[in-house]
Amino acid sequence: MKNWETGRYAVIIREHISILDETNRFLVQASVGHIFPLEAISADEMKISVAMADPNRQAVIRHGFVPVKAAAQKPLRFNPVNAAGIANEMIGEPYGWGGLYDRRDCSAMTRDFFAVFGIWLPRHSSSQVKEAGLYVDLRGLSREEKEKTIIAKGVPYLSLLWRKGHVMLYIGHKDGRVLIFHNMWGVRTRDSLGREGRKIVGQAVITTLMPGQELTDFDPSVGSYIDHIAAMNILIPENQEQSAK
Repeated sequence: MKNWETGRYAVIIREHISILDETNRFLVQASVGHIFPLEAISADEMKISVAMADPNRQAVIRHGFVPVKAAAQKPLRFNPVNAAGIANEMIGEPYGWGGLYDRRDCSAMTRDFFAVFGIWLPRHSSSQVKEAGLYVDLRGLSREEKEKTIIAKGVPYLSLLWRKGHVMLYIGHKDGRVLIFHNMWGVRTRDSLGREGRKIVGQAVITTLMPGQELTDFDPSVGSYIDHIAAMNILIPENQEQSAK
């Protein structure tokens, strides 16, 4: 444990990277947000420590290697280019409730996203919004007031939006509409006979706060995300570049 807690770490910034040992044997697969003790850096790769089990199922440390294009010395400096790059890497990744099949749900996605920049978030969506950063209450506001408040106070890629059971990353706005990056399961639908259904999305996507309204069978009775958003949280890392403000 003492050897593991080096204080110098590498963070993975690419999805589904195979970490190999010195003989090119596979050790483990890693994705955005995974963190390893950093041993050394060369021109083309990083040497990291990887926790493994020996034949007796005892914990041991092995050395692995990851290309420098797939990892960064933690924390990666926050700026708009790096933030957009991490989001682009994660977009389209499948949804996995509670980490099912080693996939992310909404709060796992935001947690991994911010881990790259040295920001630790709790695992649960409500805790992420209530226990870190600057809390902004959006309850009681109209749709128009909510979007105006988010656009006026929110910092792209550094602001979380929360409704009960779901957390989203505010990434900016276009034509007066807030844009969010989030890992969502689906949209409620209702057919002409009144039968409930669901349009499955099941991946990390960029949407407005009213996803699904373009569907002919969208169920308006449940409302859109914007109707249920209760709060925003603004996170400001110490290593933020001026251009991100």
